[in-house]
Amino acid sequence: MDSKWKDKYDWIANVGLHSINLLRYLLQKQLVLQHADLSFKDSCCMNFFAGGVPVSFDIGRAATGKWEESCEIFFKRGRLKIDLTSLKQINQCAAVTLDENVNQARTSYWGHETKSPWCFNRQMQAFAEAISQKSETLVTSGQDCLHDMQLLEEIFLREHAYRDWE
Repeated sequence: MDSKWKDKYDWIANVGLHSINLLRYLLQKQLVLQHADLSFKDSCCMNFFAGGVPVSFDIGRAATGKWEESCEIFFKRGRLKIDLTSLKQINQCAAVTLDENVNQARTSYWGHETKSPWCFNRQMQAFAEAISQKSETLVTSGQDCLHDMQLLEEIFLREHAYRDWE
């Protein structure tokens, strides 16, 4: 890979790969890359299919001082939105909003107002318990993470081939 892609690769591996893994977990399907555009300095967009369902994935940097990360899944009669938080935000956890219109429109919320302990602390504790075999709470494996790394490699190889063609 051309060295000019190093910073973009590091950024997407650090920020975007977690969200790609979350998408695969939520959709329970392998993501098949259709298109990737990594040409912009502080953003990129990718399109996938997950079992025939189109998936749009965008990452961007903004100098707002806030971490904003979300996932939206649209259905025929509703929308599920998950707002994730930075691990540095000690007093916040992920929030879920479900908008649905089955006979009547309604919105449900989870996690928006919480007194739960810091999410990063809970994550570290669950990981420590899982590797010490005190529980089996891990929802992903090292093998599963290899799929994410292979997909990241495919994204960059395809982008690299596309840019060489231009």
